[in-house]
Amino acid sequence: MEELEYCDEGSILFSVEGVILVTFDEIENVEYGVEGGVTLSDDGTNVVTSDDMESLEICVEGGVVMYVDGALVVTCEDMESLEICVEGGVDISVDGASVVTFDDMESFEYRVEGGVVMSVGGASVVTFDDKESFEYCVEGGVVMSVDGASAVTSDDMDSLEMCVDGGVIMSVDGAAVVTFDDIESLELCVEGGVVMSVYGAAVVTFDDMESLELCVEGGVVMSVDGEAVVTFDDMESLELCVEGGVVMSVDGAAVVTFDDMESLELCVEGGVVMSVDGAAVVTFDDMESLELCVEGGVVMSVDGAAVVIFDDMESLELCVEGGVVMSVDGAAVGTFNDMESLELCVEGGVVMSVDGAAVVTFDDMESLELCVEGGVVMSVEGAAVVTFDDMESLELCVEGGVVMSVDGAAVVTFDDMESLELCVEGGVVMSVDEAAVVTFDDMESLELCVEGGVVMSVDGAAVVTFDDMESLELCVEGGVVMSVDGAAGVIFDDMESLELCVEGGVVMSVDGAAGVTFDDMESLELCVEGGVVMSVDGAAVVTFDDMESLELCVEGGVVMCVDGAAVVTFDDMESLELCVEGGVVMSVDGAAVVTFDDMESLELCVEGGVVMSVEGAAVVTFDDMESLELCVEGGVVMSVDGAAVVTFDDMESLELCVEGGVVMSVDEAAVVTFDDMESLELCVEGGVVMSVDGAAVVTFDDMESLELCVEGGVVMSVDGAVGVIFDDMESLELCVEGGVVMFVDGAAVVTFDDMESLELCVEGGVVMSVDGAAVVTFDDMESLELCVEGGVVMSVDGAAVVTFDDMESLELFVEGGVVMSVDGAAVVTFDDMESLELCVEGGVVMSVDGAAVVIFDDMESLELCVEGGVVMSVDGAAVVTFDDMESLELCVEGGVVMSVDGAAVVTFDDMESFEYFVEGEINLSVDGTSVVTPDDMESFECCVGGGVGLFVDGAAVVTFDVMKLFECCVERGVEVFVDGAAVVTFDVMELFECCVEGGVEVFVDGAAVVTFDDMESLELCVEGGVVMSVDGAAVVIFDVMELFECCVEGGVEVFVDGAAVVIFDVMELFECCVEGGVEVFVDGAAVVIFDVMELFECCVEGGVELFVDGAAVVIFDVMEFFECCVEGGVEVFVDGAAVVIFDVMESFEYSVEEVWSCLLMERRLYHLMSWNYLNIVLRDVWSC
Repeated sequence: MEELEYCDEGSILFSVEGVILVTFDEIENVEYGVEGGVTLSDDGTNVVTSDDMESLEICVEGGVVMYVDGALVVTCEDMESLEICVEGGVDISVDGASVVTFDDMESFEYRVEGGVVMSVGGASVVTFDDKESFEYCVEGGVVMSVDGASAVTSDDMDSLEMCVDGGVIMSVDGAAVVTFDDIESLELCVEGGVVMSVYGAAVVTFDDMESLELCVEGGVVMSVDGEAVVTFDDMESLELCVEGGVVMSVDGAAVVTFDDMESLELCVEGGVVMSVDGAAVVTFDDMESLELCVEGGVVMSVDGAAVVIFDDMESLELCVEGGVVMSVDGAAVGTFNDMESLELCVEGGVVMSVDGAAVVTFDDMESLELCVEGGVVMSVEGAAVVTFDDMESLELCVEGGVVMSVDGAAVVTFDDMESLELCVEGGVVMSVDEAAVVTFDDMESLELCVEGGVVMSVDGAAVVTFDDMESLELCVEGGVVMSVDGAAGVIFDDMESLELCVEGGVVMSVDGAAGVTFDDMESLELCVEGGVVMSVDGAAVVTFDDMESLELCVEGGVVMCVDGAAVVTFDDMESLELCVEGGVVMSVDGAAVVTFDDMESLELCVEGGVVMSVEGAAVVTFDDMESLELCVEGGVVMSVDGAAVVTFDDMESLELCVEGGVVMSVDEAAVVTFDDMESLELCVEGGVVMSVDGAAVVTFDDMESLELCVEGGVVMSVDGAVGVIFDDMESLELCVEGGVVMFVDGAAVVTFDDMESLELCVEGGVVMSVDGAAVVTFDDMESLELCVEGGVVMSVDGAAVVTFDDMESLELFVEGGVVMSVDGAAVVTFDDMESLELCVEGGVVMSVDGAAVVIFDDMESLELCVEGGVVMSVDGAAVVTFDDMESLELCVEGGVVMSVDGAAVVTFDDMESFEYFVEGEINLSVDGTSVVTPDDMESFECCVGGGVGLFVDGAAVVTFDVMKLFECCVERGVEVFVDGAAVVTFDVMELFECCVEGGVEVFVDGAAVVTFDDMESLELCVEGGVVMSVDGAAVVIFDVMELFECCVEGGVEVFVDGAAVVIFDVMELFECCVEGGVEVFVDGAAVVIFDVMELFECCVEGGVELFVDGAAVVIFDVMEFFECCVEGGVEVFVDGAAVVIFDVMESFEYSVEEVWSCLLMERRLYHLMSWNYLNIVLRDVWSC
């Protein structure tokens, strides 16, 4: 029993996969086991069963209990024993691996006292024949094993002592970073910081927070995924490295190796060194040097990348006071209302999670002190941490720490909200993967809950729904609510409460969830002032009718969107000015970050806004910006997934860089490489540069120009595409002045009819589109000049926008705007850049998915081209190839040519005729279908005169065999919008001129609107005017258009989503059908299918209005009686069901014989038809 007692006092016993490490035959042994801790086994095998729960209470008060994959790590009944345990070390198991098995418990004592030895994969770390040597091993150094390999053997343990004195070492995935021989040094370790693990391994929890204060003062260093952060050969240089800049490693590559550890001394004293996946971060020969390194800054890494080491820690103190700490994968660390409390928070420690978990947001830092004192408990992979029947115990739990779970595990359910108050005050409860965190019936308790913390969910779990908004006020004031995967954060009926909500916190959603919709913009003002609204995957964040409120919105917060979500639409651009002044907006996958006209406002931005990372993580919202200023001075550089943020040759400039902003990267993408760091100073001061998926944002040869560049705006790229390479940055400054335009998935961002308004548009707002849809087309390109001056245009999916040989022309280009691409496709290659000057002034050319937009042999013509419009391509399709660019001048003036999914829009043999074409219209193609291939372009000039605008996704808009008569077609004017379907295919365009006269507007998504074999009848069709909208369904298919002229005369408006509206086998009598006038609205169903249209004229005479959602309104086998049906007047509203089905219409006044005569008259046309089903229909008609 002596051995067992020591074992309990000095250590922890684990059981993995149902294997009992120790079995106690005597209940006294079990009692000791309980007093010294609780050991659980997996697979339902209890190592120890405790009948006395008093010890468990103490466990909560005195320590930390962690739970990984259903394994309880430690529960200490007697905290004295836990103290010894801590002095001796901490043992952790990962993935069912036993930490240590000891044959001699005396040696186990020493082992516990002197350090911790861990194994991975059930492999013993070390077997000692001489236990004295084991003592030394523990006392004198750190022994680590990965897959049963000894990590290090230390000859000189004096240095290890200092190592313990100077910092904190973390492990991931069951790999022990360091074991300390001298517990006194471990005490300092506790005093100096917080140790955190990843994947559910808790390293240590400290009862004495005074020591933790120093840790925070010295800094925190984190890494993810087992990447070695840094190896230093010369520590004196590390000092400078810390002083002047950032030392980073990517993909396990050491940035610097230091021979002299004197510099490393400070590093050790001030900070924490972490490893991931069993990788040792650093091995120090001289531990004295490690001390200062920590004192001088904050080092963060993701996927094994070290971010920064700061030489002067006085600034880091302020940095902590006024700085930001970020986690990995969309986890918001904290939002601090009182920066004094942040000091304590830092002093008390910072706890971060992985995989989108927000750690904590504290309104009252006194509670955080207790939280730190008690510890933090986190779990990963859906393991429930704790369930409390008695909330008094939860109080302590909360006071002592934070309980978190991941992967859809509900953390806690509270029946008594009084206890929740304490819980909230002391910590934060989070869940992941559709796990509802908490549901509150009594909002008074929620007030405290909100005040004390943040509740978050992941994967479509609704966080909270508030019936009483008064409680939400406090909720918002006290915390942040976040959701992931299409979960709506909150819907507010009473906006007064939203005001406070906004003032107090941030609401975020992911995967197409709308953050908030506001009816009363006055409340939005506060909302904006107080918080940030985010959405992901095409969710519209907010639409503001009253821009005065938006002004405040901009001043107070940040709006973000991801994957084609419209951020904001501004009617009054004056508010956008403030918007820039007031905050920072960031997005991912082709989102424009921010454009700043006045960098003084960026200071305010920090004061009044939020800085965000990647993948939906809100970093911090600062009420007191003075602290943030210092923060910047100390500087925090973050990266995600092992990407090096920045490499600076002259670190003096980095100081300023930190002062002015934040530079971020995602997925191993280097943000910027600066040859002259003096320019970087301004760059940082003026803006933020971001990249996504390993794409280098910008490379600047002359950094003096970068100053303005940063001052004026932000340039972003996505998916490894080089945004822009500027030889002369002076021109970039105007670009920022106007606005931000975004572009996602091959969609044109904006098209303006009156470009004067575009000025405002750019100045005052951002317009976004998703899925290859053109937002707006500009008739007057004079305004486009301003457009360029006022905004930024971006693309997604790796197309390089432009490569300029002559940068003099780029000057104007920059003045007018910014063109970006994604995925490394060159948009345009210009031989003569003089013309590019105008090109930039007049417009923007974008491409998506590595498609070259245009290749111009003669750039003189390109001047006008740019002035008049925008040419876009999607999925590697060349938009246009011009042999003669003189004609392109007018082309640009008149419109925009777009293509989607690798389809060539137009190929012109004779460009002289094309000049008019451009003046009158826009032709688009989708999915590799050529819109028009004119053999004779002479007639086509008039076509444009009338003006035809076609937008189609994945279908040919029109194919003209004979363009001679098409000129009139345009004169009448036809506007057609179709998504993924052929609008019309004309075999003979001779009669199409009248078709246009009536004017037809068609909107179709993925379906053919109309296919006309004989266009003669179509002319009147247009005269009556038909407006159609279809989502993946054919609107009308006419076999015989001769009688369609009357159809239009009556006027038919049809809106259909994914269904055929009407299919007429015989259109002879359809003329009357229109005369009566029919309005049909159908969603995903056929409205009417008429086998015999002879009597349909009466149907219209009576007048029928049908509204149907996903069902056939009426299916008439015989229309004979339909006249009476209409004559009486029928109004039918149906949702998903057939309104009426008539089997016999015998009373129809018109006879079949009358129809027969009509059929005979049109026999010649029937022979002209080639459709097989027409013959079948005719047989049916003749038989009747």
